[in-house]
Amino acid sequence: MTVAEEKTIEKVTKFIKSDLWIIILDMIAVVAAYWLALNARFIGYAELGDLFQSYLTTLLTFAPFYAVISVIVFALFRLYNGMWRFAGMHDLNRVLFASVTASVIHILGTLIFFQRMPTTYYALGAVFQYFFISIIRLGNRVFNM
Repeated sequence: MTVAEEKTIEKVTKFIKSDLWIIILDMIAVVAAYWLALNARFIGYAELGDLFQSYLTTLLTFAPFYAVISVIVFALFRLYNGMWRFAGMHDLNRVLFASVTASVIHILGTLIFFQRMPTTYYALGAVFQYFFISIIRLGNRVFNM
């Protein structure tokens, strides 16, 4: 085996040990954030069952695309390959900007390709997404304090 092949194997192994888990958690977090926002929006509105089902169908159809797009956005904002146990305000700002960018893409994606969702869904989804992504990144540091 050549040195280049060994380095490639080492990079892949490092990626699988650290960043793959964060990517999977990010995908779950962004979808869960908007699912939670949709459910929070319709708490107590049992008479709007058909409308809720329409919105839920939109969410579930768009969710796989949004999960992949979010990971790409997060990678562009360099949220992977970091040492999050030493994270500070600069890193939290990157999480904020990445989350806002992904939320804008979510809004545009649902508006262009599906249907307009409730405004509270967009707002709560963005807040939940930022919270979940921040917890994924900073949870280890907070836990170790």
